Amino acid sequence: MVRKIVGVEAVLFALASLAATPWVATAAAPGSLCNTPGASGCAGATSLPVFNPTHYALMPGVTITSKIIGATDLVGNETCSSGPAGVDVIIKSSQFGNETVCGTLSSCPGAGCTITFMYTAPNGPTVCACRTGIVAYKTNGNNSNNDIIDNGVKDGSKHSAAGFAYVDSQGQVINSCICPTTTTTTTTTTSTTSTTSTSTTTSTTSTTTATIATTTTTTSTIIVTSTTSTSSTTVSTSTTTSTTLHFDCYQMRGANLPLPKPVVTLEDVFGTYTATLDRAHRLCAPTNKNGEDPLAPQRPEHLTGYEFVNVVPNLPEPTDLPVENQFGTYTVDVRNPVRLLVPTAKSLAPPPPAQIPTDIRHYLCHNLEGVQGPRPAGISVESQFAANIVAVTNLNAATLCAPVSKNGGDPDALMDPTFLLCFRTNEQNGFGTVDVFLNNQFGPSTTQFMGQPFLTEYDELCVPSTLP
Repeated sequence: MVRKIVGVEAVLFALASLAATPWVATAAAPGSLCNTPGASGCAGATSLPVFNPTHYALMPGVTITSKIIGATDLVGNETCSSGPAGVDVIIKSSQFGNETVCGTLSSCPGAGCTITFMYTAPNGPTVCACRTGIVAYKTNGNNSNNDIIDNGVKDGSKHSAAGFAYVDSQGQVINSCICPTTTTTTTTTTSTTSTTSTSTTTSTTSTTTATIATTTTTTSTIIVTSTTSTSSTTVSTSTTTSTTLHFDCYQMRGANLPLPKPVVTLEDVFGTYTATLDRAHRLCAPTNKNGEDPLAPQRPEHLTGYEFVNVVPNLPEPTDLPVENQFGTYTVDVRNPVRLLVPTAKSLAPPPPAQIPTDIRHYLCHNLEGVQGPRPAGISVESQFAANIVAVTNLNAATLCAPVSKNGGDPDALMDPTFLLCFRTNEQNGFGTVDVFLNNQFGPSTTQFMGQPFLTEYDELCVPSTLP
């Protein structure tokens, strides 16, 4: 079927050494989320792997026992909104909604005050967990902290909001919030056998296992027997699961924006920027990389890449930042942002689609320098536009695209652990030109741009990546 990183250690370490402070960690309450049973006071909690310094990894559909340790802001006589003694625990998600459960209290008030609660992340049929969420208690804004997640000990080392990263069986973040689609096919086979027999006798004979027609004369009886048998019914069920999307990105022409150019505020884990958009220069389509996601070419989630006239301020960004994906580990020096990727609907014929994708984030792409890591070749890709074989070329032409909150519309983007590392590639097969009709938050392409957008060539492969 198929999705945050405020506490990523590598980013915080790099930023902590900078004079400028482009980002401030989310404030949190004194209670620490704990699914590390070896930690003091956490015995009895379900053991979960640490996904990053602010999130435990949790598979949807799995019921866990979790604890919040050191909730010194509670007095012990609280009552859950559902009625029983205890305190509300709110598992929050801007993607699939909040869920409130009743947590029981022990050793309250005081430093040992502990909340114990049970939680099952939704797994369909109508609501499915994805990306990441935050765990709060007592009230919606009273977020638990990551003091235990970061190093396994409650020692006051961290104070960012804590929660769960919702992962698949391979430990990868589930980026699509669409529940899996199940198709059931029923096949029934019926066979009919008819048997007719004739005999001569002095008496009338009947059968008890079939429909019988009897004709009698003074010398004979004719018995006609029909037998019908039905084979067993075979039911086959196939489930299609969407995974984190890879993207083929194509250069786009004819998509200049008229004056006045849009101005947007952009906030990602590296800083807060004000950017003036220039033109749309790329369209990125979901791709089936190396046969891993056959349904990708049919998916509607596209991304339009807007270049900038200018972007301010010029903030210092981290160097020697590790980035991991399916190709391996890369080390990069992050530089200023150069492009905004905007969720977009696409059609190959007019008019542009009316429905804009809502289950995919905006991304802010940063230039990179000093990139070190593997350069894979012979990668098969297939999007809605073409199939191709590509190879990664100049690593220093790559960009790191971070989940971003545009104009304050998606504050949870700063906690999303899934980045896109976009590689410049050489393709085996050439690409012609294709007119495209688009729609996104800036409007349909027929009114948004000064011309008719069209694609001209394959340019980049964007691969889901994380900052370990």
